[in-house]
Amino acid sequence: MLRQACLQRRADVPPTLTELAVVPGIPEGRYWLDRDLAPLIRDVHQSNLREAQALARAGQPNDTLPLANMLAISDGGDAGTFAAGIIAGWTLHGSRPPFNVVTAISAGALVAPFAYLGPQYDDIISPGTVMAPSWHWAST
Repeated sequence: MLRQACLQRRADVPPTLTELAVVPGIPEGRYWLDRDLAPLIRDVHQSNLREAQALARAGQPNDTLPLANMLAISDGGDAGTFAAGIIAGWTLHGSRPPFNVVTAISAGALVAPFAYLGPQYDDIISPGTVMAPSWHWAST
């Protein structure tokens, strides 16, 4: 691991090839909604079938799938703790749902796992916890 940290950075994907780039192990991890909706529709359909089968195996009704709650958290920049305050406040209000999917970028990605795991982790992301300018967590 230490040796890897000393390696030179590899070249970025050339701009002419960025739309062809894939994440290793996730060959169909991107959708081009402006060109072809078919792969997304196929994957949503397959996902719905898997969920219906799982519900049936659990002995639960599967004619209508349960509501899926999804949360997207932005980066927030210098105000990166804004998302943490909103999520903790949502819990205090009593209307925070459990999330099936949480996605985020940058500073929001530091909050996302705890938002997904649930209110029992709010103390980790509470407004009393702030992100220092050096991007390290620090308690106030």
